[in-house]
Amino acid sequence: MNRRDGGEAPRSPGDGASDGGEPGNGGPGGGGPGDRGPGGGGTGGDGLPWDPGLQPERTALAWQRTGLALAVAALVALRDALLRPGPAATVVATAAALVALVAGLAVLRLARTGLDARVEALRGGRALAPSGAARVAAGGVVAVGVAVVAIVLG
Repeated sequence: MNRRDGGEAPRSPGDGASDGGEPGNGGPGGGGPGDRGPGGGGTGGDGLPWDPGLQPERTALAWQRTGLALAVAALVALRDALLRPGPAATVVATAAALVALVAGLAVLRLARTGLDARVEALRGGRALAPSGAARVAAGGVVAVGVAVVAIVLG
């Protein structure tokens, strides 16, 4: 199972490869999760098929779910803010909910646009560039929190 047919697969950070052991065998024991077939496709060292497009696709789908959940939470906060009396709390909650809604939509967009770049980076053996979706999502979650606090206290 440790034998490779045809050559070394491109590596990316966090793929299971270590600096110890032989190059390309996934670490000292060999045949680990980082052991992939020639050119980043084929079968892994464990004999299971590996498609270099599946992992980035799963990541993009996870970020899309995150962005959608953030947008829905922002819309719920916006609805509650507009239904409550009290102008000061309504303004703060509405502004925060709108910021969260924009952040949720931005996460949706970032998840989709970065997919092709991630696939090409993995195929080319280059390091993956951060997409920024995590920072945008964190800002959106904070904005939803501000909106909820303003609604509850207002």
